[in-house]
Amino acid sequence: NLPGLGGLETAAEIRRAGSRPGRHLPILALTAHATEDDRRHGQAAGMDEFIAKPLRAVELHAALARCARPGGKPAVEAAEPDEASDVF
Repeated sequence: NLPGLGGLETAAEIRRAGSRPGRHLPILALTAHATEDDRRHGQAAGMDEFIAKPLRAVELHAALARCARPGGKPAVEAAEPDEASDVF
């Protein structure tokens, strides 16, 4: 976060400041608040992806893949995690 700002305010400020022409800076939120209302507020502020805590490697990988590909489609579909070691 930027000093004195929460996640929504930081995302909005990043979007207001703009990014380089032809480039979109993805903003991923790692949050304990992943309800549909939270997602709508985040998207309105300019966030691209939401990952709920606890962080799972497979979910992070899928979110990064969606941000890296045109149209937001992952290159590989994420599998369900089956090991506790996948939780951070």
